[in-house]
Amino acid sequence: MAEYIVESSTEAVLNVAKTGTIKVLHVDDDQAFLKVAKQCLEMQGPFQVDMASSVEEAMEKMKREAYDAVVSDYQMPGKDGLQFLEELGQKGNSIPFIVFTGKGWEEVVIKALNQGADHYENKNGDPETVYSELSHDIISAVRTGRAEQELRIQREELRVILDSLPTKIWYKDSNNRLVRVNKAFAEYMGVSRENLEGKPLYDLFPPDIAQKCWEEDKEVITTGQPKTDVLDRHESAQGVRWFSTGKVPCREKEGNIIGTINFSVISQNARKRKRRLRVWRGFLLRIRTLCSE
Repeated sequence: MAEYIVESSTEAVLNVAKTGTIKVLHVDDDQAFLKVAKQCLEMQGPFQVDMASSVEEAMEKMKREAYDAVVSDYQMPGKDGLQFLEELGQKGNSIPFIVFTGKGWEEVVIKALNQGADHYENKNGDPETVYSELSHDIISAVRTGRAEQELRIQREELRVILDSLPTKIWYKDSNNRLVRVNKAFAEYMGVSRENLEGKPLYDLFPPDIAQKCWEEDKEVITTGQPKTDVLDRHESAQGVRWFSTGKVPCREKEGNIIGTINFSVISQNARKRKRRLRVWRGFLLRIRTLCSE
């Protein structure tokens, strides 16, 4: 194919300076095309592009190097791009994957997206437009992947913190269903976490207690005001216990209330109870955004 150079457009990629260097592995059996594509991409954005001419070569490179994204042709000798994507999925590798090919068959596009490809771009067309769109796709997929990874780390850190606490903590949505519970809550209920999360409170407590809790939650959801002075009576195999329960509204990023975060401690004298509830209220107000993700 003819050699050509694409001039970089300063408006092609927004805020690329903030993303840092993005390491891309480009896989295509056309060596001449790979060289041109490498030049074009590295002029369009903050990319460092490595090349591989087959799926096998790409897999070997991925054993030695960490990449932020893969750009792959569809039709190649041996394994094709979709087989490459499937193999990565089987290995548990969720790296952002963009199919970049001249074959624009609709069924290929649908299959690629169904198999987990992040984007699909056609090689054909005006080079500056093609590589501008491809660079946008890569940056978008990498940013999303990095954000999801950071959120997974934060969630795991939060889970470890909450599970280390003796206080029972649970998060309910606006439909009165348990979304997430900590280890102490599950142990007190005598039910595995998997069998608690997703269940309505009416499946777990007597109707009168479940209704009382739901009325209190609705008040918090409606008013947006925490409640830290709720006294609950629980009956279990260990007998009757009184718990001091606090509830704070859980908000999504836009600020809408989507449920409540609840925490419960064994009731002691009034002064100690109020002091402990104030501490837990402050703690849960800080973590409620994470719980809503």
